[in-house]
Amino acid sequence: MMCHINYYKFLRGCAFCSLQTIRTYKGTDADLLRLYSNAQEEIDRQLSGMGTLSLATA
Repeated sequence: MMCHINYYKFLRGCAFCSLQTIRTYKGTDADLLRLYSNAQEEIDRQLSGMGTLSLATA
């Protein structure tokens, strides 16, 4: 299967799809970095058993 935005594989997280997602992001670089930082914090909390993951909000 080719990697294409309309295919399930696009949502699986391969390196190409990650780059495509970054390139098509409509927010600012600062917004993207904030979302990345928030995701890192949520992952750290989850791995340490201190909380549950929630949906990211822009």
